[in-house]
Amino acid sequence: MGLSLPGLPRRRLAPPGAASPAYLAAFDDLPREHGFEPLEVEGALPDALSGTFYATGPALSGLFGERYPHWFDGDGAVSAVRFAGGRAEGAVRLVQSAGLRDERRHGGLRYAGFARAFDWPLHLRPVFSRAKNTANTAMLAHAGRLFALWEGGRPTEIDPDTLETLGTRDLGGAVRLAYAAHPHAVPSLDTVFGFGVRVATGRGPKPLLDLFATDAAGRTRRLGVVPLPFLPMVHDFIATERHLVFFVSPLRVRLGRLLFGFGGYAENLVWEPARGTEILVVPLDDPERVVRWRTEAFYQWHFVNAWERGADIVVDLVRYDDFRVGEWLQRLWQGRPLPEAPGRLTRAILTPASTRCQLEERAALPVELPRIAPAARTRPHRVVWSTAHADVGAMRRGPQDRVARLDAETGAATHRSLGGGVYPGEALFVPRPGASREDDGWLLLFATDVRERRGSCFVLDARSLETVARCRFRDHLPPRLHGAFRPR
Repeated sequence: MGLSLPGLPRRRLAPPGAASPAYLAAFDDLPREHGFEPLEVEGALPDALSGTFYATGPALSGLFGERYPHWFDGDGAVSAVRFAGGRAEGAVRLVQSAGLRDERRHGGLRYAGFARAFDWPLHLRPVFSRAKNTANTAMLAHAGRLFALWEGGRPTEIDPDTLETLGTRDLGGAVRLAYAAHPHAVPSLDTVFGFGVRVATGRGPKPLLDLFATDAAGRTRRLGVVPLPFLPMVHDFIATERHLVFFVSPLRVRLGRLLFGFGGYAENLVWEPARGTEILVVPLDDPERVVRWRTEAFYQWHFVNAWERGADIVVDLVRYDDFRVGEWLQRLWQGRPLPEAPGRLTRAILTPASTRCQLEERAALPVELPRIAPAARTRPHRVVWSTAHADVGAMRRGPQDRVARLDAETGAATHRSLGGGVYPGEALFVPRPGASREDDGWLLLFATDVRERRGSCFVLDARSLETVARCRFRDHLPPRLHGAFRPR
């Protein structure tokens, strides 16, 4: 049975008195949470598609009459579609974080977030302990367990069968403060690597990068700790069979202002291009022997893949010239005129021995949320799937509104819309049983439809991008970010 969410009216999110762009309806609150129930299926689901597709994303625009200042502040909800025997069942539940439960008990917002600042003077609360872990960014399915992830806190364990919140986890004591939203698996090592950024106190604050490794049995250990010259915003990294690679862009957090309560985290992000981007190459067999050097300034949210090629490390990522994408995201949420801030598929060829970095743009289409076939991780790949805009000018009209397939070698790009007013989330590739080709399988993605006011899960042919089936929820589903698939 579905449960209505108390005290959470559906509302559009444009500033008072402003005209509302149609796409803003995508960010309306989740109206109902529910367990698994049959979905309306258009088309024919493949019998061979068997397992559960999970994703998370911000699902509430605010609480108690106060609107969150940024989409990324929104309380997370985990959505899921279970495929079996050509049928689909869907579920969605809010992540019942300790912070959300506490706010409901007290009847008001009490926590800082991505853009929301502390309400109380800093000396009345422990440093960094009063941010709400919204678990609204990504999913990790590993060793029979399921976690919803967020940048600034520990993983939140989710029951994979009911989507109930089981609580935050320190992964056997390995995670002191944070486990970031983008762990990466290395298939040949049967290991998932992750990281977290924290500030150690003592003789002045010291920004640190914690490195984690989780084996096939789910046991996590701290692989090492890397000092950072300043507190940056690091969202993602990438792993090869021998190294972890970080690009630390010159996006600095004004730590002093943040500590003393002058604005929220996002307000204290400063783009300082003169610093350049620092490259960190961490050997897995000797994590203390970090090779680090600087190259030209650029920004990236997400990496695609990386592999070893002789003395070089080849890294594919979605690269931005600067951090105008931060302004684009803020204005997208506010319904204000949008700038052009394209992210493009780029290849970085690193030579640690000579501290060299060569950047090559591989495709001109503006893209985000890139994914590859899981079997291609840490080895040369050809196909990248992503969300996209039709061109740079389309960035002025709203969110990514299409799915793209990119050829990482030739730069060829094909893309298609899923329909007017339909905004897709990350497309996750699931191989067809027995597949040998990199693109032999299906893409699974959640999408928000502002015209129908219903969420959907699409199953696309990974080669042609044609719709195989569309599974419709009964109610609106806010945009989803990153997901995970758990085979049956």
